[in-house]
Amino acid sequence: MSSRTDRRRAPAGDAPWVVPRPVRVLLRLLVAAVVLWTLSLLPGVRPSGQVVPLLDVWLRNALWPLFAVLAVWRAVAVRTDRLAWSFLAAAVTVGSVLSFAFYAVLPRVPSEALAAVVDVGWLAMYPLAYAGFVLLLGGGRLRRAVWLDALLAAFAGGSLAALALIGRLLTLDPRGLVPALVHLAYPLGDLLLLMVVASVFGALGWRAGRAWTFLGLGFAVQSIADAAYAAGAASWRVGTLVDSCWTTSLLLVVVAAWQRPQPATARTGGQGHLVTAAVSAVLCVAVLFTATVLEVPPVVSLLALGGVLTSVARTGVAFRQVRDLAVFRSQARTDELTGLANRRRFTEALSAALRRTAPGRPAVLLVDLDRFKEVNDSLGHAAGDELLLEVGRRFATALRPGDLLARFGGDEFAVLTREGGGGSAAALAARLSAALSGPFVLSGVRVHVGSSTGVAVSVDGSEGAAELIRRADVAMYRAKADRCAVHQYADALDELSRDRLRLVDELRTGIEGGQLVLHHQPKIAVASGRVTGVEALVRWQHPERGLVPPDVFLPLVEDAGLSSALSAQVLRMALRDCARWHAGGLPISVAVNLSTSELLDEDLPRRVAAMLREVGLTGSALVVEITESVFMVDKRTSVAVLSALRDQGIRISIDDYGTGYSSLAYLRELPLDELKLDRSFTQDLDTDPRTAAIVASTVALAHSLGLAMVAEGVESDAVLERLRRDGCDLAQGFHVSRPLPADALEAWFAELGPQRSWRSGPRAGRVADSPA
Repeated sequence: MSSRTDRRRAPAGDAPWVVPRPVRVLLRLLVAAVVLWTLSLLPGVRPSGQVVPLLDVWLRNALWPLFAVLAVWRAVAVRTDRLAWSFLAAAVTVGSVLSFAFYAVLPRVPSEALAAVVDVGWLAMYPLAYAGFVLLLGGGRLRRAVWLDALLAAFAGGSLAALALIGRLLTLDPRGLVPALVHLAYPLGDLLLLMVVASVFGALGWRAGRAWTFLGLGFAVQSIADAAYAAGAASWRVGTLVDSCWTTSLLLVVVAAWQRPQPATARTGGQGHLVTAAVSAVLCVAVLFTATVLEVPPVVSLLALGGVLTSVARTGVAFRQVRDLAVFRSQARTDELTGLANRRRFTEALSAALRRTAPGRPAVLLVDLDRFKEVNDSLGHAAGDELLLEVGRRFATALRPGDLLARFGGDEFAVLTREGGGGSAAALAARLSAALSGPFVLSGVRVHVGSSTGVAVSVDGSEGAAELIRRADVAMYRAKADRCAVHQYADALDELSRDRLRLVDELRTGIEGGQLVLHHQPKIAVASGRVTGVEALVRWQHPERGLVPPDVFLPLVEDAGLSSALSAQVLRMALRDCARWHAGGLPISVAVNLSTSELLDEDLPRRVAAMLREVGLTGSALVVEITESVFMVDKRTSVAVLSALRDQGIRISIDDYGTGYSSLAYLRELPLDELKLDRSFTQDLDTDPRTAAIVASTVALAHSLGLAMVAEGVESDAVLERLRRDGCDLAQGFHVSRPLPADALEAWFAELGPQRSWRSGPRAGRVADSPA
């Protein structure tokens, strides 16, 4: 505890719990004073019947207003549960003021009217405290269950008390009946509040918190005092333990007010509150049965009947709680989208399979969809969800009885087969892969997706569920890296997996440390051979591994969340190279690929403009290459970003045109300057008539829309000649030049001469094919 304040963690969303120093000091003094006073009242400490004015009058009377001040202070100063503690503060204030009147005023100014006001006021404490209790519980069915339990217990206690006492009370003189009923009302009110506290602990367990503990102790002490007073009201006198109990009960409520707030959260599996409700219901039924065989006053039957009806309502709440719990447990073990098992249920089933002694070797198959992100980005998340549902249905048809299919999240599925040895798991993996061979029709578009599957078979059942899943995960990533459908785990893969993690960490360091380098591939005008620009292609100059090609590290970029950092670095380096060429008399453009995440950043045009100003270039020196899928993610934002770039004079090119799933409508709607035909259409251009027809029509389409056509992957003079006949504007490929470092590219330009005119033949490939 701090020397200045008591700081503890409050519920989420509230400020740290702070008990002011004056409150802490005053509470400690009050507790010490009440303890000392109570000890002085114990038998044997002072002569029987002796009254010590300093303790029994002055100290006791001074305590009441302090209790009221502290309770009101809590309600005013602390926001958490303010309304609930306002009611409880009102109860404490009423009790304190009337106790002061009872002890300090009535002995000096006897008055039946004031005595009646004191009794009525003390009874008003109970509804105020009850309202505070209900508000402390918060909302929902938990609160309903607790106050129904308390009401049920009150009916049970009231009916038992009425059965035992009502006959004797009715024989009293009318003038003594009202005081007797008042004296009986106090312990019954205490019982109701105690049953609320008992119900809270039944529902919440010990997590109910210290505030509820002190509240329960306070009203338990008060019930003892009230019961003792009701039993011996005629012989009651000042300076007894009954006085101390009444004082202690209010002090405990004040102490509860300054405890750290505790959110009311029902525990799972707790049955204490059900036991309380069941016992109370049985008592009410027993009293009601007694009323049918014995002649009892009507009030007994009414109280017992009220308890039975309350029990019916409580049963309804219990049934709803059980139903909600069943639904919650089902949802906690089921994937929300597909209805398949989730990771938790899968892990439980795998653990059970590994523990069993029956013959058989459990196996885990981890399946990750290929090209799912492309489908999701191109056709939208609704189509992605539709694809996942259909994949789950297809996988289910490939399983055997007893196999468990689960979705771990995203596009990752898992299968548990309890008989995976002897090649059985590998055969199942092949069936899963074959299940995806047919096309999927999503939003009217036919798409194909593949899968990469990792297989891990238990050796002796001692691996543990988490380890077997990890092995399958390692094998799945190896399948992706090798571009094969299925890969089975072997111990050697662990080193490869660790190497992949190291590579991701080294890549992050490499981007930050300037280890990226650019190679540039020239683009020529097909009609004249003149070099018009280059495409910047990134490489990684690793300090130990040497020059790492992009197909090794680019697949890691997206998973590691490095796309934006890499794109910004590549763009900055490409513009610097281009500025150097311009300064040397080579006014060519540079093309840079930007990721989807970059094109959805509305601040990108401002950053690009700043980079251009920094190197002294205009926007016409830059070509931004993007993929078709960007428009299906957030068309409005991507169009706005591209339009802002184009306003700076930057040309916009669609890369890998013809391989995506986008509609041709975007060619009419979006700010584009050129289409870049994918290399899959140039490989067989000179031998396949269908490919040639597609290329010729695509070139015509681009020109009709005012767009330039760029062909990549040109690897022969025959292909280049066919592109020239079709009217293609620009071309790039190994036939023109391989991607070259900046210095080698400058040497290549020097060989071309001042006209920068490329001609097919041996001289053209001499520098391009050099080791650089």
